[in-house]
Amino acid sequence: MQSGVTGDVEPGDLIRWRGQVWLVRKVDVGLATAVVEAERNMEVIASDADSTPECEVWCKPAQQWPSAALPFRARSSRLVSVQRAGATLNRFVDWVKLDDFQIGGALYLNPQLRLAYGDRLTVIFSDPAGSLMTLPIDIPRNFLPSRERRPSVPISQVVLEEPPTAKQRPGLFARLKGKE
Repeated sequence: MQSGVTGDVEPGDLIRWRGQVWLVRKVDVGLATAVVEAERNMEVIASDADSTPECEVWCKPAQQWPSAALPFRARSSRLVSVQRAGATLNRFVDWVKLDDFQIGGALYLNPQLRLAYGDRLTVIFSDPAGSLMTLPIDIPRNFLPSRERRPSVPISQVVLEEPPTAKQRPGLFARLKGKE
């Protein structure tokens, strides 16, 4: 890290620390600490962690990685695995879900996987009883990092039209009967 845990690190960042990739869950500026997670283990990193060469920001998935929408699932289930053609992808290296408690949401995928429109992944959820649920995810057309997604029309060129007046808009039953 360049300027400390509370400087450059934000929730959702992936850092390399102690030979592992960790997801930053929370940053407390007042205490100069960050709560990080790796393999379902939580740790608190003090602000002096950046003084060691073993701690650095690896990437910011929400800005740098493309995402695919996760299907809605049962409230009590948790995303445990992502597979591509039967091979299990590594959490925090190949994929990350920033909020484990959000139903559905975005699944951020490492661009080095070279996924493209039409590719299919399989996600596996687990409920508290240990039952597994497998669902497919198709890679969308707009599979780009959020900073590269741009609206097709610049906002300065959007034209607002007046809503139709009562004379221009036929009534509901008139449209159903084929009359104007």
